[in-house]
Amino acid sequence: MTIGWQRVARTLGIATFVAFLLCVLTPLPNLLAKYQSVPSNVGPADAIVVLGAGTLIDDSLTDESMRRFISGISLFKERRAPLIVLLGPVRGRRGRSEAETRGQIAIEFGIPRDALITIGTALTTQQEVLATAHALRGERGVGRILLVTESMHMRRAKLLFEKAGFTVLPVSSDHFFEIAVSPQERLWLALRLAQESVGLIYYRLAGYI
Repeated sequence: MTIGWQRVARTLGIATFVAFLLCVLTPLPNLLAKYQSVPSNVGPADAIVVLGAGTLIDDSLTDESMRRFISGISLFKERRAPLIVLLGPVRGRRGRSEAETRGQIAIEFGIPRDALITIGTALTTQQEVLATAHALRGERGVGRILLVTESMHMRRAKLLFEKAGFTVLPVSSDHFFEIAVSPQERLWLALRLAQESVGLIYYRLAGYI
């Protein structure tokens, strides 16, 4: 390795270490996450759309999936919209989709079957948008939706649904930028920010948003 490359490697190593310290020891990730997030705007809509967030190997909902689900059910109970769309593909070993699991719990919560739409085929946010548009267009004529997802994911998801022609009222399922205070939580927040930033860049380059 030449002296020049050694200097580059040393500089990158120092920069990475400094960035790591800033992430775990300062509120920098919180500030960046707050800037990245989209404020919630709850109001009347034609439908509530709850994006998928994953299941465990036994098909039970992850913490984030349950947070989004509860947020969506709460909006329905408040009569913010007459329909609720629950998304999420098959990820566990039993062959049951996240959407099916959510739908069953929703019925147990007293949500009428005719107010439920479950979509268990979409694997990506882009696919979720296309599947939702297919389900809500046509005879249903849905144009205004309450979109429920994670705060870090909201900006990309909102842009996608708007590109598909929906008027979007965002409803974040969390406030991570406020409650992440430990070094581990701040590091996780920084990683989610990096992941979503890459996602935004890719979706723009692909022409999705």
